[in-house]
Amino acid sequence: MLLKTRFFYGNWILVTVTILMGGCHRESTRKAPFMESTEIFLREHSGTLAGKNVCVFTNASTTGKFLLEPAIDPAYPSRLHEIFMESGAKGLKVMTPEHGLFTQEEDKGNSSRIVFPVVSVFNKPVESWKRELQGCSLFLISLPDSGIRPYTYRTDIVRALRAADAIARTGKKEKIEIWLLDHPNFATWLGARGTMTEKSFYSYIGEEEIPFFPGYTYGELAGFYAGQNRLSLDLHIVKAPGFRKTLDIFAAFDYFPPSPSLADKRSLACYWVTIYFESTYVDEGRFSRDPFCVIGHPSFRFDELPPEKNGVKWEPVVYQPFGGPFRGRSLPAFRMEILDWETFQPDKEGYEFFTYIRNRFFAGSKNPFYKKYKTTYALDTLVGTDKFRKYSEMGIPYETVSLFTRDKTKKFVLDMKKYELY
Repeated sequence: MLLKTRFFYGNWILVTVTILMGGCHRESTRKAPFMESTEIFLREHSGTLAGKNVCVFTNASTTGKFLLEPAIDPAYPSRLHEIFMESGAKGLKVMTPEHGLFTQEEDKGNSSRIVFPVVSVFNKPVESWKRELQGCSLFLISLPDSGIRPYTYRTDIVRALRAADAIARTGKKEKIEIWLLDHPNFATWLGARGTMTEKSFYSYIGEEEIPFFPGYTYGELAGFYAGQNRLSLDLHIVKAPGFRKTLDIFAAFDYFPPSPSLADKRSLACYWVTIYFESTYVDEGRFSRDPFCVIGHPSFRFDELPPEKNGVKWEPVVYQPFGGPFRGRSLPAFRMEILDWETFQPDKEGYEFFTYIRNRFFAGSKNPFYKKYKTTYALDTLVGTDKFRKYSEMGIPYETVSLFTRDKTKKFVLDMKKYELY
C-alpha cells in the first residue's frame, strides 16, 4: 500500500513524500527491521526507472553488499546494475561519499577492488556536482546517518540539491527527478540541541545553520533546506518504514554503519560525546577495539576520575592504538559507559567531559591540545562556532552556554514543523 502526500512550498519546489506500508513487519520482539533503502525502492518503484539514466549516490550500508556482488547475468558488472537495467533503466552511474563504496576507508576514494566503475564525490564543490549530474534523469540518494550535524554525508546531499537546482534553472532540460530514500537518525529522540552553526564557520563538514544535534532525518532536513532556500526541485522523499523518534528505536532498529569507526550502536552513542576530540591531539580511540568509547593520552592520570553524571560513567583503562600518532604505545585512557539512557545527555556530557580533560591535563601544560588549520581552530570548524571553545576555556556551565542558542533552536524547530515526516 502506498500513501503519497505532496507539499508545495511557494512556486519553487514540489516534495512528494512516499510512505511504504507493508515494507516492514513486526516480530514478536517488537523489533522493527529496516531493509536496505535501495532494495525497497527497487521493489516498490521499479516502474519509475523505465527509459531513464539513473545516478545512485550510496554506499554498501544502505544498498546492501549482496547487490554489489557479480551479477547472475555476465552481461552486467554487478547485481545492482542487473536489477536496475532489468527495471528498464537506460544506464546506471554509482557515486559514493566519504569512506568509499564499502564504508571501510578512513578517507576519500574507492580503493577497494570492485568490478564496476564508481565515482567518488568526496569534498566535491557544487560545480563538480553539476558535472556529475549532467545526463542523469533520475538521481537516487540512499545514505546512513550519524545523528549529528558535522558529517560530510549531509553536506554532500546539500551540495547535490544545490547542483540540481542550478541545472533546473538553466531551462535546458527537465528537472532531475530526485528520490531521497530516508534512513533512521538514531539521535532524533534527543530532539534539536547543541550549538548552532554560524555561517562564518561553514565547511565541508557542515554548510547549514542547524543545531549540532539536528533531531531530524536526512529526508526532513532535505525538505527543510530545499524549502527555506526556495530550490527548484522535483524531490521525492521515501519515509523509513516503522521509524519513530523515541528512545526505544535506538535499541529496536537495525543499524547500518556510516563509516568504519562507527561499526555498532555503542560506538555511535560514544561518538556523540567524544567527537570533539577529533580536533585535538588526544586519541579518540578510532584505532582501538572500542572506537570513540576510549579516550587516551600519555599525560592522563587516574588519581581522579571524571565525575559520574548525565547518565555516563568513565572508567580507567590502558590500550594500544593500532594506528595514528600513538600507534603501539600503551595509553592511559578513560572508557565511557552509559549507565542510564533516560538521563543520557550527550551534548551536555560532551561539553563537560571535554572541558574536564582540557582543564585538568592541558591547561598550563607544554603538551599541545588543539589542532589548527593555519589560523583556524579545528574545533571551531567541527562545532561550527568558536563559542564552544571559548566558553569551555572560561569554565562557563553548559546550562549557561545552551541559553545562547536557545532562541535560534526554538525558531529552527518551529520552521521544521511543516517538513516533519515522523
